[in-house]
Amino acid sequence: MAKIADDLGLKLRYGTQDDYILDEIAIRDVYRLGSISLPSNACVIDIGANVGIFSAEVLYRWPSAQVTGFELDDNNASIATAHLAGRARIVRVAIVGDHVPTGYRRDPGNSGGHMLSFDAVHGQLPAPPSLTLAQAFDLAGCPTVDLLKMDVEGAEYDILQRAARDGTLGRVRRVVMEWHEHAPGQSGESLVALLRGAGFVVESVRENIYIGTIFASRP
Repeated sequence: MAKIADDLGLKLRYGTQDDYILDEIAIRDVYRLGSISLPSNACVIDIGANVGIFSAEVLYRWPSAQVTGFELDDNNASIATAHLAGRARIVRVAIVGDHVPTGYRRDPGNSGGHMLSFDAVHGQLPAPPSLTLAQAFDLAGCPTVDLLKMDVEGAEYDILQRAARDGTLGRVRRVVMEWHEHAPGQSGESLVALLRGAGFVVESVRENIYIGTIFASRP
């Protein structure tokens, strides 16, 4: 694990989920990067960049890719910026849909589990700056996105519903994402239907009763 981290330019933090996330992305390849083709200069957007592990793996496979990561937590964003200095851009911002977050909550046991709040919650941290997906693409300078990765702890529903309605999904060629069923009305099946309605061929793999992964691409 240490050699893989070194190869990717990462410094894992003791007592965090960093090694687990690295194992997911670089060893088990849960996003199936090893089975997809991208242009050498692909535009890749990493929503929920955490400490930059996914972005680093993309750059290991496609060194000339244009990668921009968006991360809501200031601590994670600072570490990702250090990990990817000179290789990718990290923006400390939350990606949202129609609803404006009131703050966010850190998961003390999982640095990848921080999530936005949309109502008054005791102990929440101040809301980070926010952008829609369309604004994120424009900030990254990507008229077309070759690969969109998302892991946003339930915010994916609001983000994708707006992106489908305003045409932003039409700018995307491939999506890999984790979906979550944390709240009433959230279902992986609804996201599959939304993406199919936007013209993607979609596969969804359920990991457990709350979480799964979606792979979507243009035919």
